[in-house]
Amino acid sequence: MTSIKNGLKNWLLPLSAYLGMTLAVTWPLALHFNDYVIGGGNDGPDSVWNIWWIKFALTGQGQSLFDCYFRFFPDGVNLTFHWMPKMLGILGIPLQQFLSLGTAYNLLVVLTLVASGLTAYRLLLHLLPRALPAFLAGAFFAFSPYRLGQISYLNLLATMLIPVYILLIIRAKEALAQKVGYPWMYFGLAGVVLALTSYDTEHYAIFLVIFSIIFLFFYRPSRKDQVEHRQWLKLITGLAATMAIAVILFSPMLVAAARELSASGDIVTSNTREIESLSSDALSFFIPEHDSDLLVSRLGLITNRIREPENSYIGLVILALAFTGLWRYRKVKEARLWVYTALVFAILALGPTLRIYGGFTHIPMPYMLINRLPLINTIRTPSRYVAMVSLAVAILAGYGSNAIFDRLKKYRYAALSIPLVAVLLIASVYFETTTRTNLISTEVPSVYQEVAGSKIQGSVISMPFGWQTATTGNIGRDATFVELYQPVHERPMAGGMVSRAPAELVYGIANSPVLDYLANPGAGPSAADLDPKNIDESMQRFQIAFIIVHKLYPWFVFGGESFRNTAFNAEELKNIDQYITKNLPMEKFEETDEIVAYRRV
Repeated sequence: MTSIKNGLKNWLLPLSAYLGMTLAVTWPLALHFNDYVIGGGNDGPDSVWNIWWIKFALTGQGQSLFDCYFRFFPDGVNLTFHWMPKMLGILGIPLQQFLSLGTAYNLLVVLTLVASGLTAYRLLLHLLPRALPAFLAGAFFAFSPYRLGQISYLNLLATMLIPVYILLIIRAKEALAQKVGYPWMYFGLAGVVLALTSYDTEHYAIFLVIFSIIFLFFYRPSRKDQVEHRQWLKLITGLAATMAIAVILFSPMLVAAARELSASGDIVTSNTREIESLSSDALSFFIPEHDSDLLVSRLGLITNRIREPENSYIGLVILALAFTGLWRYRKVKEARLWVYTALVFAILALGPTLRIYGGFTHIPMPYMLINRLPLINTIRTPSRYVAMVSLAVAILAGYGSNAIFDRLKKYRYAALSIPLVAVLLIASVYFETTTRTNLISTEVPSVYQEVAGSKIQGSVISMPFGWQTATTGNIGRDATFVELYQPVHERPMAGGMVSRAPAELVYGIANSPVLDYLANPGAGPSAADLDPKNIDESMQRFQIAFIIVHKLYPWFVFGGESFRNTAFNAEELKNIDQYITKNLPMEKFEETDEIVAYRRV
């Protein structure tokens, strides 16, 4: 009975609290859980599409998970380097059997937030067996500005296994030192966890490999003691086995990546200028990101000079707690590990050259050296190293919270003051770091149901129409929201978004007559777009069966306010209609206040 009570106390209470905090930081998602998805903008719809595609490809549809012709049709595009969280996507398959796609996606987002809190809580509970400081550390990590800044990227929200991996190698080291337990079991499990992390995002797997190197260096023998050297060699051997297991389990992806690089050339590395623009500013750890909420609205003149690709802000309250923990536990070796971890990853987040308060100094940084290493050079956004900074600082803040609670225990009303201070810390962090939630409507225009049931075979072009890849940038109009509708009509699209794609593939489709005009209908069609021979070739090549023109973008909710923007003005709609009806073998079959639909005749 006692163990059951302890289990409820140690797990059920933190889980419930993290769930409640998730509903708070994602508000008003709870009000729109079934008809909106969290994470609007350009990339949110693509993240939703990813979990649909995993289900569609893996459940008997005759599709390869990676060789996808449903985008960039008819050539198709390889998704090996696309930001598709495979493990979370597989978890989403049974959810989609009973729930709508949007609801299943929202549940996965909530899962990553709650699970990241729980695993960080469990890690600190092992390091510092005090439940309340461990709970705070889990909250600081799960709801850190970096993680909330990734709310549109399900793969980058998948941080819940990072603390698990770290806990396993710590347990393995302890088992080696104490000669009790099963160290090789921990090393083996760590390898499995590392592989699972890799399948969701290889970035975090690379971070864990770097952490493992820091871990080895930190625990290197300090003196010429044969016992310590033997234990350290066993630790090296165990971590090597961990890496080997991870490589074996991840080998299908490595083989697929090698095959795609061989076929398409180097589509994963970026030039130094691009990497610099995606690096953290040296002051961004201490100054809130420019489009954060609450605090930033009063600091616009200060924050506007720091425009981060990712939110690198740590939080002043959390930093104060971390420095408190560092001072209080400065003589505890295990606490210093997190200082080194935070410093190493913060330096890497600065990218190849130092940037201070929006200005480039051209001072070279260590990232310039490690970016030449294979696999590491695939991380084109150095500011994502902040994920590990957030975890390390959260752990130190947990130590700091414990130091404060130890001091409060000496006072008369400790039983009341300690929980009160904990609540005040959480509230202050919430008001300092939380950003406004962006939601996008998943309501699908009814015309797509008609398209799905039509006997006319071929592809669908939904406008705004275009392509978006990290290789080529944006071509055409912002088109990602139309990817929310492909799961309904289940037809290939000539456009789309993907993380990496050969430039010649994208330009080869985007420069095709008819498609190049539909992607940029603001200007008049060129002579090539009007040539009957070109039109016939494009209609046949891309098998265009339907063109759906969206007059309006979907409904968005931002900061609690609902709005929708115009996709095309009246003049553009008139020009598009004239071009399609006069030049293409298509007829208008439906028009509402929201869409105009054409089909092939």
